[in-house]
Amino acid sequence: MIGAMVDKALARRLPAGLALALVAMALAVLAVAAPAATTGWQSVEFAQARLIAATTGVGQGSAVDLGLHIRLERGWHTYWRTPGMGGLPPRFDWAGSGNLASVSVGFPAPRRFSAFGAETIGYVDEVVLPIRVRLAVAGAPLDVALALDYAVCAEVCVPVSARFDLRVPAGPAAASPFAALIARYAARVPTPGPLPDLAIAAATLGTGPDGPLLEVAATGAALAA
Repeated sequence: MIGAMVDKALARRLPAGLALALVAMALAVLAVAAPAATTGWQSVEFAQARLIAATTGVGQGSAVDLGLHIRLERGWHTYWRTPGMGGLPPRFDWAGSGNLASVSVGFPAPRRFSAFGAETIGYVDEVVLPIRVRLAVAGAPLDVALALDYAVCAEVCVPVSARFDLRVPAGPAAASPFAALIARYAARVPTPGPLPDLAIAAATLGTGPDGPLLEVAATGAALAA
């Protein structure tokens, strides 16, 4: 590849140092031209977040897959879309984005935490929230502007705000270095199963040893199996 960039005959006539400098310049140009498919990390002391794209271009389709990548320091956690008692779910503001018609954020299966007498639900260590963006104009560049608010907790809970700007240019939708990471977490997003053949036959509100008690009687083929 290097031999294709620097003419061999010219390289023989140039001093070795100058030839190497020309090669380095050519590689630098290639590096600048390559689509990044990621923003920089937005960091606080105990968490980092960035926006990543699964492809280096939008292709000819009507959707682009992104991911919100969050890494947490040991002992810290962040929250699921329904965080339970005392938690704060992430909030997304896409105002200012270009060629963005709609957004769907997926949440991989979380884990449960018990802290300060409250039950909360979320993630530790690392998580990628898969994001599907529908384009207003297929094939046109996507300019994403995301203002994110989320919370991280350990012994205390801390609100975090971050701002991301990511451009996915027009061109082939070649897989980016982050495609596999986004796909791995997308596979962990729960999907609705078939609705069971269940019906509520009766419901009774009474009193149990710990307070009010709701008893429900249901019927259906799934219960008879």
